[in-house]
Amino acid sequence: MAAFAIAAKRASGHSGTIGTLTWSISEDTLLINGAGDIEDYCNPQYPPWYKYRNSFTKAKIGGSVTSVGRWAFVECSKLTSAVIGNSVAYIGESAFSGCCKLTSIIIPNSVTNIGNLAFNGCRKLTGELVIPDSVISIGYFAFFSCIELTGELIIPDSVTSIGKSAFAGCSGLTSIKISNSVTEISDRTFDGCNALTSVVIPDSVTSIKDGAFYCCRKLKQIINLATTPQTISEDDWVFYGVSTSSVKLYVPAQSLAAYKTADIWKEFDIEANSFL
Repeated sequence: MAAFAIAAKRASGHSGTIGTLTWSISEDTLLINGAGDIEDYCNPQYPPWYKYRNSFTKAKIGGSVTSVGRWAFVECSKLTSAVIGNSVAYIGESAFSGCCKLTSIIIPNSVTNIGNLAFNGCRKLTGELVIPDSVISIGYFAFFSCIELTGELIIPDSVTSIGKSAFAGCSGLTSIKISNSVTEISDRTFDGCNALTSVVIPDSVTSIKDGAFYCCRKLKQIINLATTPQTISEDDWVFYGVSTSSVKLYVPAQSLAAYKTADIWKEFDIEANSFL
């Protein structure tokens, strides 16, 4: 215990600059301030605070920082919370990937892009994930295996693209409402969302790719607002592991006949949508 206290004390006080920004470690908190971007990093070049990653549990990104670059906090395995300033527009690839103790994150409504693998493997992120209506794109594997996220996920209408496996393995999510600006549900987007019981698919979605709802075994209800049934083949395994005959599928009344003859969709318990 004493040895750890000495190590933590020594780490406290480390500081430096990255581009136009300054960084420092005080007690158990990494502070990043100034105006501009946190740079992109990639192996073998890590952020300067990476070597001290076991000495801080919190990160605070100042209000004039405009982006969180690639690998900014990768493998900061002691990090439990991060405050992102309200000028950040971009959260880069693998920015928080491997932060296995991160329990809370607030994505400010300045963010427009959440990069590939941004929160990949943040297995302790808890509660409902709030995606602000400033976000336009969510990258592939962005929230992969965030198993403690729970409740309803609402993807706002600002979002136009969701990458492959973006929410795969989010086994605590119970309901999902997809943006009315999304045209495609990508491969394995919700693969392994084992607690998922209901999904709303907007009229904008024209394509549902391989394994999109793979092994969502508790699925009980789908509200599909598309007037033309999306083309799905058995080889796509979109609903593999789902007992489709036990799932209520609500569709536009004028499209009832089309769904009842469409491949895969016809296997569901179909009714005209009374929710409109």
